[in-house]
Amino acid sequence: MYNPFKTKKSVKRLYRSLSNNPYSYRFFEDLSTGFSFILGENDKTKDFFAFEPKGCIAETILNATTHYNLNYKLEQTISSTMHSLLSYGQAYIYLQPQYTQEKSEENKNIPVKQTISSLDIGEVKGVIKQRIGNKYVFYTYGFNGNIIETELMADGLISLNIRELGYRKKHFLHLCKKIRKCDVTSVGLLSFENTDGYDFNIHLKKKRLKF
Repeated sequence: MYNPFKTKKSVKRLYRSLSNNPYSYRFFEDLSTGFSFILGENDKTKDFFAFEPKGCIAETILNATTHYNLNYKLEQTISSTMHSLLSYGQAYIYLQPQYTQEKSEENKNIPVKQTISSLDIGEVKGVIKQRIGNKYVFYTYGFNGNIIETELMADGLISLNIRELGYRKKHFLHLCKKIRKCDVTSVGLLSFENTDGYDFNIHLKKKRLKF
C-alpha cells in the first residue's frame, strides 16, 4: 500500500539540501559543468556533441523536441545529471519517445504502425517504488512540493549510481566538508555587526586540506 509520508521521506532523504557556502557550490559546479568549453576545441564548442553520420535518425528525433541548440540541451542534461550523481550518489535520465500512428487506408484490418517521431531526453529526480511489467512506478516532487506518482517506461529510464564509478556514495560530500573548513567567508568570520574589525590571523589557523 502506498504510504505518502514514507515516500516523501525517501525523496527528501535522497535530495537533501546541500551546504550553500560558495566553496561547496563552486566545487560541484566545476565538476559538473562546462564540458564543451573545457574539452572542446575553441571554435567548435557549439558542436561539441556531434552525431555520426550527420543528420542520422537519432539527431533528427532529438531535434524534433528541441526549440534551441541541441548541443545546449544535451549539455544541460549531462550537467544536471552529473551534479545529482556527485551530490546524491544516484541520478536518473529518462528517454521519452513520441509516436505517430500510420493507418492503412486500403485495409483497416492491418494493425496500426507506430513510428517514433521525436525523442525527449532529460534528468528526472525521484525514487523508484516498484516495477510493474515494462513500467516503473516513479515518485517525484511536483511544482508545489507534493509527491507525484508517474509511470515511466522501463526501457527508457537510465539509472546511474556513483558506486559504478568506484566511489562511495558520499565520497564527494566528504571532500566538500574538507573544503568547508577553509570557508573564510562564513557569517561568523565576516560578521562586522558584532565585531569591531576582522582579524586576518584567522586565515593562519585554517588547517591545510588533506585529500
